[in-house]
Amino acid sequence: MTSGVKTKEHVTPVDADVPPPVMLTVTIGQLGHKLATIQVTPGTTLREAVLAQGLQNTEIRLRGANMPLTTLLEEGDLIISAPDAVVGGQEA
Repeated sequence: MTSGVKTKEHVTPVDADVPPPVMLTVTIGQLGHKLATIQVTPGTTLREAVLAQGLQNTEIRLRGANMPLTTLLEEGDLIISAPDAVVGGQEA
């Protein structure tokens, strides 16, 4: 026989309810190196990726253009790095 009294189950929050951060896939091309694919979290800036990959003193292109280092990376972005000596040069 049932008593007719309803009880509420205790529900504990589970971390599985919170989705993990989605990672973005970004490709980096450097002169003289194979293309490298890296994973970054959303909100990663071009500067953060450049520093993490040790690309200082290079000319950086993102999406085929000279973008500010504060630009947020997007899924599928291509970062191209070439040494300043190759890109630049002295004008006569």
